[in-house]
Amino acid sequence: MKTNIEGKEHIITYIDYQDGLPHSVVTKFYVEQAEKGAYWRAANWFFFVEKNDKKDIRFYNSGSGGNPDKIDAPQWIDDYVGNFWITNGVILKGKVKNGKQLSMPLEFDTYSGKSINPFEFAEETTSYEYCARCGNFSTEYCKEHIYENDDGELRYMDDDSIID
Repeated sequence: MKTNIEGKEHIITYIDYQDGLPHSVVTKFYVEQAEKGAYWRAANWFFFVEKNDKKDIRFYNSGSGGNPDKIDAPQWIDDYVGNFWITNGVILKGKVKNGKQLSMPLEFDTYSGKSINPFEFAEETTSYEYCARCGNFSTEYCKEHIYENDDGELRYMDDDSIID
């Protein structure tokens, strides 16, 4: 499955899901001009729901590099079975723990439409925050549980501890 990210064509090679929504996605893209010649490069993407709104999907580039055709096998905690899809030709390094391979990517629903392509209706962001008090991800800090003090530090309201 192909997608366009920031004007560059990417091939989606791996998707794992959390509660039926994309969570971790690997793509590969072609680097045409490189010092040692052209090559394929992997990119890793983290997907999250904005403020627990399951129709408002965001994604963040969490890094790139490595062999895009050999990726680490997914590992889920005990008592949980994760779902993942992987394209033909990509090899998983290691053994999958508590995972079930899907034959097709899952379709999910957003305010803009339904798709199996995680990037089609999701919004790219350059940063995200996590609130340990409510368990939500957001593109801004959780104003219900977090405040910024006079020194510019983010702190939890309930115990005034500094956020890592």
